[in-house]
Amino acid sequence: MSKQLLARLCVPAKRVSTVWAPLAAGLLLWASPVLAQEAGEPLRPPTTSEPPSGPKFVVIGIAVVLLAGVIFAATLKSKRGHQD
Repeated sequence: MSKQLLARLCVPAKRVSTVWAPLAAGLLLWASPVLAQEAGEPLRPPTTSEPPSGPKFVVIGIAVVLLAGVIFAATLKSKRGHQD
């Protein structure tokens, strides 16, 4: 091997640690949840026996009251006189 090729392959220890240490730490952080999972049954979302029921009448009532308020505010006459 030539000296130039050998010099390129030999990297100072300080540079190796600053380059490879963050990469190794990132790889370990990425792989840890994967390794922690059990290899048994695949994950599935929970199932319920009844469909969720929300307070539909309350929501519709609030929407109607707000819509009526917006319509009322939009149709109010301004009390501006001739001096504006």
